[in-house]
Amino acid sequence: MINKRYPPTHSKKDEPDFFGDDNSFSDHETIRHEYRRNPGERPRRHGLLGVVGSLFVWSSLLVIVAILAFTFIYGRYAYTRVYESEPSVGQIAILTIEQGDNFAAISRKLEMCGILRGFVGLPDRWLFKLYAMNEGTSHQIKTGAYQLNCNQSLSAIYSKLLQGSKDFKITIPEGKTLAETAAIISANIPTFDTKTFYDLAHSSTTIEQLGFDPKQLSSLEGYLYPSTYYYGPGMPEIELLKMMTNSFKKKMEAIFKVTQTEQDKQFTFQQHLILASLIEKEARSNEDRPLIASVLYNRLAKKMPLQIDATLQYAKGDFSTPPRPEDKTIDSPFNTYLNKGLPPQPICSPRFESMMATYNTPKSDNLYYVYKGNGQHAFATTYDQHRENITKYLKSKNSGSTESKDGSGAKNAAPAAPLVLPDDGIEE
Repeated sequence: MINKRYPPTHSKKDEPDFFGDDNSFSDHETIRHEYRRNPGERPRRHGLLGVVGSLFVWSSLLVIVAILAFTFIYGRYAYTRVYESEPSVGQIAILTIEQGDNFAAISRKLEMCGILRGFVGLPDRWLFKLYAMNEGTSHQIKTGAYQLNCNQSLSAIYSKLLQGSKDFKITIPEGKTLAETAAIISANIPTFDTKTFYDLAHSSTTIEQLGFDPKQLSSLEGYLYPSTYYYGPGMPEIELLKMMTNSFKKKMEAIFKVTQTEQDKQFTFQQHLILASLIEKEARSNEDRPLIASVLYNRLAKKMPLQIDATLQYAKGDFSTPPRPEDKTIDSPFNTYLNKGLPPQPICSPRFESMMATYNTPKSDNLYYVYKGNGQHAFATTYDQHRENITKYLKSKNSGSTESKDGSGAKNAAPAAPLVLPDDGIEE
């Protein structure tokens, strides 16, 4: 058998040189590593892209965690700020909402006075706006001056703005004139403009704007109902007039639900109001109001002058002192000694009971009355009876044995003056 020798498939130079050929060694190692990988496995790539990818993943996770933590913390703050008032009293500020202020303007004012603050850069006005949008009643916010506490919750502040201000209370007593009403307000609110108030009350435009007929009224005298009002610094004077006339309308609505007398067919509402203003100045008790009304109606029916001293005081613009005998000659349409019938307008703002007395008036023949000094009047049908009452009650008043004219219970300390009986009319 002949042994054949086959040539080698590779030359010696193709064999790796393990003793000196660096390139051959490197190629061999590469072959070994590639041989050990699983089939289909891609080679791993290390470097800058891998590092960037890892940083992006971790930073994203951190951002998500931070957002969740901030949302939780701010959510707790927002809920507390909107719904929970702090028990302690914080900064107090006065907010004035004027006619025409929209919600954005109100929010800015709340920020300026320190009521709306913020949390980590997020202003409270956003929370306030979201709450108002959810309630849907921001158009019902009322003008006025509000005293607010920065520790109040936003919901409490919002509710207060809807209800209207009750922080600045002013009480207007019964029987006050326009001028006296303006003086009372001015004494309580330094920023109140008395002239503006007085001019508006005499403006035909304002009278019509408030729902009255300027052809029948020359002013709002008598139409500003005596009550307690909340009027703060910075509020427009027209707002107070609106509040007072609205109160008047609500009170007078009840009058048309009661039984009325024959006078309704003879006198207009304005004439009833004028009579009520006279009764307000004359009467000291509710029991006497209807009786005084009957005297006034009887004198009007007989075309006798009413002879009300208070009308002389109104003509003079001074209720602080009783009228003097010479005042009965004052040339004024309000002088009910010279002029028969009713004065041209009310002389004060009467209470509801005085107005009711002009509608529910008892029948009587009384034409005179005199103040007894104890809060009540003595009535008479004839002049002779009236003179007897004057002698009886005015003498006792001059001697200091009865109450003073205002019914306060104080004794007249002045020496007794000679009694002079009037020629006619009603004697106070």
